[in-house]
Parts: sequence; C-alpha cells; structure tokens
Amino acid sequence: MKFSEINLSPELRQAIADLKFETMTMVQEKSIPLLRAGDDLIVQSETGTGKTAAYAIPMIESIDLSQDYIQALVVVPTRELSKQVCNHIEALVTHIPDFRMLSLYGGRNFESQKKSLNIKPHLLISTPGRINDLLDQSLIDISKLKFLILDEADTIIEMGLKESLDLIFDKSPASRQTAMFSATHEANLIKISHKYLARAKHINFAKKKSHDIKISHNYIVLDEVNRLDAIKRIVFSEKVFRSIIFANNKVVVDKVFKILKKQGFKVAALHGDLKPNKRDLIMERFKNFEINILVASDIAARGIDIPDLDLVFNFQLPREDRDYTHRVGRTGRAGNEGKAITFVNNKEIKFLKSFATKLDLNIDEAQVPRIDSLDIVSVDILKNIIIDSCLTKGEVKKQTKKIEVLEAEFKGQNEFLSAYQADIVNSSEHVLGAGFR
Repeated sequence: MKFSEINLSPELRQAIADLKFETMTMVQEKSIPLLRAGDDLIVQSETGTGKTAAYAIPMIESIDLSQDYIQALVVVPTRELSKQVCNHIEALVTHIPDFRMLSLYGGRNFESQKKSLNIKPHLLISTPGRINDLLDQSLIDISKLKFLILDEADTIIEMGLKESLDLIFDKSPASRQTAMFSATHEANLIKISHKYLARAKHINFAKKKSHDIKISHNYIVLDEVNRLDAIKRIVFSEKVFRSIIFANNKVVVDKVFKILKKQGFKVAALHGDLKPNKRDLIMERFKNFEINILVASDIAARGIDIPDLDLVFNFQLPREDRDYTHRVGRTGRAGNEGKAITFVNNKEIKFLKSFATKLDLNIDEAQVPRIDSLDIVSVDILKNIIIDSCLTKGEVKKQTKKIEVLEAEFKGQNEFLSAYQADIVNSSEHVLGAGFR
C-alpha cells in the first residue's frame, strides 16, 4: 500500500512526500490502520523495518494542538534512541509549526531539561529513568495522556526497568492507547505485555526468514590476534566504506580503536563510559561520513539508525543471540542489502551455530581475502584503492608517497607490484592487512 492511499492531513502528507516515502513497509501497512482505529498493539518486527513511522504517523494525528498538556509519550531505552526518534518525528511534523515536542534523557543537565518543559510539549520522548525523575518531583503530568509508545520494549525490560514502566502506567490514564514495539521475539516480552495490554492486537514479523531481510551472515575462524588484519583486508577487498566493529567490552573497544587510529583509519570508539555529549558528537560525525569505522560496545547496537552501513563486524562473538540480532540489525535496513561477519575461535563455533538455529539464520563460513582479491593490477589502480578507502587524508598521502618511492625503485610494473605485495606480507602494521597471502 502507498502512503497516498490513506487519508492524512495535508501537512503530514507533504512531510511524507519530502522524505520520499512512497510505499509502506509491511509493519507500517499493518500497524497504522490499527493504531488509527484506537487499538492497543504489540508489534514485533526486525530492525530497519520502519517501526518509528508506523507509530509516529497515527500518534501525530491524535494530538490536539490547541491543548497545552502532554498527550503522547514515547519511552525508549537509551539516549541515542531518544535523539534518533526525535529526529524522525521532527521530520514528520516539519509542516506543523505548532507541534511541540521534547527529547529528554539522562546525562544532560537536569535543571536545563526542567526549564525546557516550559514550552508545554504535546509529545515527550524519554528514557524511563528521566521520566521517573520528572514524575517523582511532580514536574510533569501524564494524567491526560492519549498515546503511550514503548519503543524497543524488549530492551527496556532486559535492562531491569520494569518498576519504571509500572510508575508510568500508574500515572497515566487507563483510557490511553498503548503500543509496544520490539525487534525480537521474546517470551518474556509477551508475558509482561499481557499485564499491561490485555486486549492488545499482536503483529509479529520477528520470525521473518533471514533471506527476506537481505543480510548475508558469515563467520571466520580466527584467533583474536589476527582479526584486525583480517578486518582491514576485508575492508579493502570488498570496498567497505562504512562499518561498525562490535566488541564485548570497552577495554577491547579502546584497544581496537587505538590500533586502527594509529594506522591512519578514520575511526572512533563508542562505549558507555564516554560522556553523553562525546557520544552524540561521535554519532553525528559517523552519520556525516567524517568517520568511516565505528568500534563499539553493545550500547550502539540498540535502535541506532545508520544509513548505508555496508558491514557489521563482530570482533568478538556476542554473549547472547539477542545481542547478535541487534548488532547485525544495524546493516540491511529499510530493504537494503547488508552483511555481517563474525569472528570466532574453534570453541565458539558451536555457540554461533546455536544462535543461527534459534534465530533461523543461514551463517556460512568464509575466509580472509587473499592479496590478489584486491585486484592490484597496476600502480594507478593501487593508488585509487588507497584514495577511495577509509584512511585519513594524511595517511592517504603517506601511502601514496610510499607507492611512488617503490615505483621509482622498481622499473617494471610487475616488479613493483611484487615488491609492494611482499611489503604487505612482511609488515605487521600494513594498512591493507598483513599476514594473509
């Protein structure tokens, strides 16, 4: 179904046209009519399937702009997702100037957020902790709430925030319309949702087959000491422009980041110990292509929308299958093709295959690309490979100079290429990934 086939306000229709949204995704086609009809809803759908617009469009329509109280609340698990959802909805209300909304979350000055409430928002987007702070101090009133959305509800529950949800439900009216959105199919979620949404309708796309989601899943058996070289070789051989490398803790994140930075890659690290404004800046730079490789802990896996992400690397096997789902869900979004590569040692293969069975995925073994897969058949092509890479301008200049020095030293092209390839193999810190012939 096309968006043009449903009856929307002229302002909302114009915003949808501006965003070049034409055909609804499956979750939008199923959810929007039910939410517009006033039904409570439990929606389980893979990441990148358009869940935000699925609830935002009916929510925007339900708000009475002549009233100066909070009519809609979107609860999200992380500050990153709060900002992301806010940006999505801002784009949808761009032609509705009287629409007032706020994104609130921990890590920002509480006093300044209190002052921001003076605008009397129609919509709040917030993490559970910040909402609880505001409710405890009677700084907000949600007693007239019309619309309550729990986005990434599975993550909110996993984070042990059930008491926060209880307070939100207690302080909001029973007449409100409520919807839970989740990326995974979790029995725990269903159990808890029955408490809050006894008569909700259920939409479940979470068991969708992997071949429909357009993400190819591969694993490479490799000791950790060789994984960075493997990543570099893959990045160059497959012309990967933007990627995320996931690790299980901040120590490994920082280690991988420092090595790649030292070797001249446009890279940044993201984990929970960074200050909120620093995390915001990193995500902004990544989205604006100032950074090409993001090394991250699982804090970046939940709900973050990065357009055109080529590849997700699992530098370490995730601890649980749901973490695998959220990590690889950063690629292959909105119908685009994506790819995920997971590094494991021999003992971890059985755990990865158990993930594959549980998630109904085909995960194939792959090998680190050989040097000849880089298609280095001439000096000019080699220079272009370097120029079009994820390296900083300074490193591109350094590598190009190195190529020119070798080119001058060896008269024939074949002689030069042999010397350059020997340099790759013999150097433990080569940008093209050493050690894999």
